[in-house]
Amino acid sequence: MGYIVLVAAMLVARTFCDLWMIKNTTTIERIIISRNAKEFPKGILKLFIAMLPIACVNCFLKYGLQEMALRFRTRLTKHLYEQYLKGFTYYKISNLDNRISNPDQLLTQDIEKFCQSIAVCRLFNHLVCLVALCLSPA
Repeated sequence: MGYIVLVAAMLVARTFCDLWMIKNTTTIERIIISRNAKEFPKGILKLFIAMLPIACVNCFLKYGLQEMALRFRTRLTKHLYEQYLKGFTYYKISNLDNRISNPDQLLTQDIEKFCQSIAVCRLFNHLVCLVALCLSPA
């Protein structure tokens, strides 16, 4: 639950950072077009000062998403291995059915491929971005 809150908060923060960057970049472009040499260093300084917080927000967001994906993979692996080792499933696959070689290794590899291909965290990411954009000031 904590990582979901972290990701949601970082997505909202990143949305506001993106909006600020758009506004600041537009201001710098306006300064360049108007050839205002006095305002240009101030605009660039604001941009450089904001880079550290924006980088931190992006790093926390990436960390939260990766941690959520890792925890999802861990839980899925644990659940599937419990099902695999329940009863005589392991014995039946290993000794009675020769069509599948190394079923435990295949199960591990398939879970890893599945978790890499599925976009569980990405779906959450896009949903929170949409909500954050709707709540942001115009």
